[in-house]
Amino acid sequence: MKWPHWCTLVVFCFSSMAFAVNKQEFSPKLVLDHIKMVKQGELLGDDLYFDISVLRVNQPTQYIRIPEFPLHLPSSKINTLKSAPLWSEPIKSGEKITLIVSLMDQDSKPLNPDDLIGLIRVELKNEKGNLQVQWSMPNQKSVPVTWAINTTQKFLLSNANGQYELYLSIVSQK
Repeated sequence: MKWPHWCTLVVFCFSSMAFAVNKQEFSPKLVLDHIKMVKQGELLGDDLYFDISVLRVNQPTQYIRIPEFPLHLPSSKINTLKSAPLWSEPIKSGEKITLIVSLMDQDSKPLNPDDLIGLIRVELKNEKGNLQVQWSMPNQKSVPVTWAINTTQKFLLSNANGQYELYLSIVSQK
């Protein structure tokens, strides 16, 4: 083969590899590793649940409640809770997803609305085949912090009455 043919072949091979890298899709999972009660919010115990808002560009917000209504996690039993996935969806190349993870205390309706204990904002971005994750706590003065994949982060969530330690991780698969 002559040089132009070899050059064309080499350029074709490398450009297809670069194109494949840019089109990688990730399937990250937000996992609750552990939850610990530091201070109970209500005299008879808290009835906990997670309210997760999933925000994507140009798509309606998706709302997830774990466990589904009318179920809840009694604060007296959370120490026995095993690791559990809270959210999982594929992220395409160039896509960004924002999760607002709220820890809530379920109260009797309609006279007593549910109490927000605390919330965490998680941003996931697939940039050219690299999954980037940052977290922040909007109801506290915090700047976004980079979150390493497959590592557990500790969050202290509290309101006027209750306080909980939350241990979350992002587990990712290509």
